[in-house]
Amino acid sequence: MQPTLVRAPWTKHDGFVNSLSGLHRELIQFVEWVAPRPEEVEVVSSIVKRIRVAVKSRWPSASIKLIGSRKTGLAVPSSDIDLVMLNPELSPEKNLAAMFQLANILVEQGLVDQPPRVLSATKVPILKFVEKESKLAVDIAVGITAGVANTEIVKDLLCTHSDLRSLVLVIKFLLKQRGLNDTFLGGIGSYTLVIMVAAYLQMRQKTGAPPPLENERLAVLVLGFLEFFAYHFDYAHCSLSVRNGGSVILKQARNWFQQSKPFLLSVEDPNIPSIDIGAAAYRIDMCVATFHQIYGKLVAAVYSPPKRSMASIFMNVAPVTVAEYTSRKAVLALGRASRHSASSRSRERHAKKHPRSSTRGKKKTPLNYENSSPRTQSPTPKAALSPKRPLSPHTLSRVTQQVAQPSPLHAPPPIPATFSSQTNHPRPPQLSTPAVPMPTRQRKRKTNTMPTHSKPLPRSPVCSSERERERLVDSPASLGFSPNPRLLDRHTSHVVSQT
Repeated sequence: MQPTLVRAPWTKHDGFVNSLSGLHRELIQFVEWVAPRPEEVEVVSSIVKRIRVAVKSRWPSASIKLIGSRKTGLAVPSSDIDLVMLNPELSPEKNLAAMFQLANILVEQGLVDQPPRVLSATKVPILKFVEKESKLAVDIAVGITAGVANTEIVKDLLCTHSDLRSLVLVIKFLLKQRGLNDTFLGGIGSYTLVIMVAAYLQMRQKTGAPPPLENERLAVLVLGFLEFFAYHFDYAHCSLSVRNGGSVILKQARNWFQQSKPFLLSVEDPNIPSIDIGAAAYRIDMCVATFHQIYGKLVAAVYSPPKRSMASIFMNVAPVTVAEYTSRKAVLALGRASRHSASSRSRERHAKKHPRSSTRGKKKTPLNYENSSPRTQSPTPKAALSPKRPLSPHTLSRVTQQVAQPSPLHAPPPIPATFSSQTNHPRPPQLSTPAVPMPTRQRKRKTNTMPTHSKPLPRSPVCSSERERERLVDSPASLGFSPNPRLLDRHTSHVVSQT
């Protein structure tokens, strides 16, 4: 028994209420966590490129195509990478021999740690190996075009049913955690599971089942799928089909009934209707038992009173092992490093294709003398460069003075003391423009325009003589003001009384 995580890695808050709405919210977060991320997509594309280079080194006309869940976006963490090699030069009899040659090429290229395995006893021969850097399992088929057609069918079903992707990711993860998702080991494969989920959604529409509430939608669909295939579906007599809107057909009508194994699953291939793709899942009894167990645990967790907040409802049936969590973190780190290196290479290619010059985006300043930088030249005002109107005398004099006497910040470099006429150093030209004197402006003095009655008379001290009295009486007139008779009488009487 491998150790599992204590806390669900997909939860974004403290807990969920044990109800259909709480299970729905947790399943939404689970789908976001389990779906392929851009870093994983980058790792898969880099693996496919390296394998394509290895194949082209031996068969230049061959092609490598990505199929399966990694192509349709229905992959869960640690899902296999399904590839198919198509070579028009190889006959069907030579496909198995080409598979052994491809295994040797992968070892020589250093893409694997252990030698690949060739499963030749199966219905479709497969080359299986584990990629060296990412530790992801890779399956390669040779000359099988059915995988490409099946991938297109899955894409069409995803466009038709909006809930198909989320429901497939949930059920596929539950089967993978129990080792029941590999077709070669008797489990339900990814393509077969997509057909089963699509057939279930079509039957809900045909039977007129009430649509679930939006805040309970995914929880109702997951529980409904588990209940249908755990209790209601007749494995002994019925077969599933998604053609023409979906239907349930009899096994005996297609001659798919096996007397020795009546419990086998029967699913019609939409690409080739005469093929039963469900018969490969010979461990369907264990899958049905798993559906029973998961359905019972979820129903007990959702409907058991009292209502309380739980850390996770779904992790009770979908534990995540520490090894799986660590492996996915390594793949994500590898994808981030690959994306960073790819962006660096693209920047280098862009820099080589479009070299940047030091004067890009800047206007080159014309120099008035040789061997000088643009910083040593005095800037010319914008008014002097504008040809729209003639310069005024004031502006012309200012420009002339600025050119004749440059500022210290824009002064030309000093001439060395050892400079002589015999040296090769060019002497800066002497500017001999005469300076125009600055015109002076006659400023007019402002005259006092205040009314005569607005300025109060100054308070005078006590007069001690007739002379002071005369000065007091004459001072308003000398200042240009007309005296106030009341104030004059008051000051005069005051002086007379003191004398």
